[in-house]
Amino acid sequence: MEFYTYHDFMLNAKNAVYILMGLIVLGFVGLWRFVTARDADHEAESHEEHH
Repeated sequence: MEFYTYHDFMLNAKNAVYILMGLIVLGFVGLWRFVTARDADHEAESHEEHH
């Protein structure tokens, strides 16, 4: 990829950063849902054992 101006380079870098930030947010949301669902399942199992 060839950049003729500094502005072209910065636009490309900015787009790449936005894509990476979006992927990180989606990954964090997926991880959060995985961890909280696992805790909820574990908590539900422990309540069933006591009753």
